[in-house]
Amino acid sequence: MTDMSSPVNRIDIDALEVLSFFGDINLINLSELDVAELEDVTISLTKNFVILTTCFKTGSVNILNFKEHSLNCIKYLKIICSKGSSFQNLIANTNGMLESVKIILESGCDEEVKLRSFQLLANLCVQNERAQKKLWTELSALIMDKFNSNDTAYINVSAMIIYNILLHNLDIIDKNLVLTDSLSHYDKFLKEESPKVPDYFHILLEYFICEFNEIVVAYENLEDDLKKIFLYYLHDHVEHESNPVVSKPLLNHLSLEFKKKSDCILKTVSNYVDNIDPDFVVILLDIISSATTHEKYLNILKDDRSLFLNIGCLLQALHKIGKKSDNVFTPIQKLEALTPQSSVNSDFEKEISFAFKSKLVKSLANLSYRNKKNQELAREMEIMHSIFECTTADARNPLIKEWSILAIRNLCEDNVENQEIVRSLTKVGNAENPVLSDFKLDDGVFRIIK
Repeated sequence: MTDMSSPVNRIDIDALEVLSFFGDINLINLSELDVAELEDVTISLTKNFVILTTCFKTGSVNILNFKEHSLNCIKYLKIICSKGSSFQNLIANTNGMLESVKIILESGCDEEVKLRSFQLLANLCVQNERAQKKLWTELSALIMDKFNSNDTAYINVSAMIIYNILLHNLDIIDKNLVLTDSLSHYDKFLKEESPKVPDYFHILLEYFICEFNEIVVAYENLEDDLKKIFLYYLHDHVEHESNPVVSKPLLNHLSLEFKKKSDCILKTVSNYVDNIDPDFVVILLDIISSATTHEKYLNILKDDRSLFLNIGCLLQALHKIGKKSDNVFTPIQKLEALTPQSSVNSDFEKEISFAFKSKLVKSLANLSYRNKKNQELAREMEIMHSIFECTTADARNPLIKEWSILAIRNLCEDNVENQEIVRSLTKVGNAENPVLSDFKLDDGVFRIIK
């Protein structure tokens, strides 16, 4: 006679019962159940999932049966999660449920079962503060471990969990740590041959730059390398107008940072070694110049007179430096300067000065658009004259001529004083154009010189 009180036999019976249960589960149509019936099914599914996991852990259920039935159960539980927080809580609060998911994730079972189980955790915490707290209290180490893994699928799911918790502004999560880890991941993604950033990872980073109230403090606490990565991501975000709006305090802070640090660009000419990395100034200008092309950001920056003045004065200073000697700010206007025999660095497109003046003029052009005060500043500080000098081609500054023409147009729109400055300009001859001369062109007309 078999001793039914034996733990081993008890497990065998549980295994048989649970396999029988999951064999019948496909007969259930969740859409036909009322609330009470759905609650009963939810409890039964969850409890049997716990038993199934226990049986798998002890070896009472073979791997094939476990995979089939666990995936089926998870499928139904994920559907039930969409029914609302009360059903999410029924699942999350079932004794042993979260521990069962942990057992699966830490076991050597099928990878599909692991991933689907982890996705179930994400479904449990959507718009559910109570479930989020329980989940983070019991499984935060596991979630962060998956977030810091090299598996894109797990990174995406853990980012979804973290994002949902952040949306409720819960103090249970270290936001600075999450931001630091997120930026480190983003850096790795960019270094891949075919970078593909997971969807929820993008959403998580967007939360920080668009919704996180303490982002300025968090940004300042980052190490310099991570600050650069943060700025690169921000620039990519700002470039696309359809993306959510970056927080105004962050944009204003970066504008202030640019104004404080921009002088270090001038010091690169004399190889001045400073504690400010010029790369910061370049990427900050990238962000500002891109932001000014979108009305939603232009409305924030257009009234910052000190920003307009700083950009204008920086353009003036670069003009003067470029004329003094042959340096990285001297315009490249001769074709021969682009030949291998030239003294010009063949990698000039990688120099910190490349396109820098173009971005300055682009910013001035946009900040002047229908802005009377900036138009007046440009005239009073003689910034207009520096823009006039940018109306010739320069290989170091692509599109500078075009941006200069737009800037002049915006500076003169409905501004009689600025129009008079342009009108008072006297032609003293054709401007020297080495490019046309190299092609034997005179005033745009091709001439044969014997």
